[in-house]
Amino acid sequence: MFSRLISTGIFIVSGVIALVFGPDFLSAQDYGIPAHNSSMAEYGQSSPCQVTRDSADLGYPWVGSDGKTEGDWVTANSSGAIGSNVGSLDNSFVPCSDGCGTQAPLYTPQEEQYHYWDPSLRACIPGLGRPLPFSDEPWTWQLLPGGTLYRAHFASNREGRLGIHFINEDTTHNAYWDPTLGGRINILRYGTTNRLYPEGFQFDMECGAIARLVLKGDRDLHGTDYRFGAPLTFRKRNWEFKIGYYHISSHMGDEWIVKHYEETGEVYRINYVRDCIMWGIAYRPDANWRFYIGGDYVFNRDGGAKPWQFEAGAEYSPMMLPNFQGSPFMAVHFRWSQDTDFDMYTALEVGWQWKTVYQQTMRTGLYAMSGNADQYQFYDRWEKQIGFGFWYDF
Repeated sequence: MFSRLISTGIFIVSGVIALVFGPDFLSAQDYGIPAHNSSMAEYGQSSPCQVTRDSADLGYPWVGSDGKTEGDWVTANSSGAIGSNVGSLDNSFVPCSDGCGTQAPLYTPQEEQYHYWDPSLRACIPGLGRPLPFSDEPWTWQLLPGGTLYRAHFASNREGRLGIHFINEDTTHNAYWDPTLGGRINILRYGTTNRLYPEGFQFDMECGAIARLVLKGDRDLHGTDYRFGAPLTFRKRNWEFKIGYYHISSHMGDEWIVKHYEETGEVYRINYVRDCIMWGIAYRPDANWRFYIGGDYVFNRDGGAKPWQFEAGAEYSPMMLPNFQGSPFMAVHFRWSQDTDFDMYTALEVGWQWKTVYQQTMRTGLYAMSGNADQYQFYDRWEKQIGFGFWYDF
């Protein structure tokens, strides 16, 4: 089984490398999308890596409809086109001079350049291509806003999301499936309403149940870690920040306790608890990449937990609007915990992703890990894992 997982992993990695870096592997024309890398002289672009599209082929009435320019469509409050909120999903009709009605476009031109992943952007890696869609709109208060300012780290398996990965573990020689049932709620924001890349201050709440079950036999539950967090996040231009509180406690599975007692006459369980102040800093050089560092300090602990933990990582996840095509992603995460004398933990994910208009992400791909176990009941056990997974990030 382990050799089959390795073969699957090599296949997935090779495919992603070919898509991202392969010469002329795909073009946007394969999807019927009129796109190309324009020259600055032709379109006045600030970057040769920025994808431009012929508005006449988009099917959206940005230019030439009743003499309106792109800016008129975006800001025409009185006509009910899109309104001052760039990116509103308003589908009302705008009157034309000849009495016809023109349906307002779903996406603005600023958003449209992020609609598809264009493989020609591989020439911009690591030269960095499409700029972030900054907005100069006034900041406002918003209850339950759309979009997250500082999202969970893709390759970290101790944060709230929906996901599952199937792994073969080299130390115990067992196969496991590790599901995570969780989510995130955006409570309050003072900032912009931009759908792709909102800025400002935001208070969120997140939670998750992070479990481990044996993949074969009776599929016994070995343990579940329960997490609750309340981060305050901030984003401005290329920078993202978070600070807040989270609690995590670890609980061993009943079936595992019973079977272990029947076999050994002993019950092994620890009351692992972390109440932490967390922090994080992330930098986005462009719309595809994010680099981050962070950590937490425990002010209440039990079961072997120690005060300090640090993390760092990098993610390649192109900013996109919803479409069937999707795009590749890669993520690597490092962690150093005082619990295990700061031994390095490394996790890698690579595969394919699809995004919503607010950049929630559904992903699938290869997963590999080397380090101490993610489940805190077994935090002092060294593991090597390889497998594949499915994840949905809020």
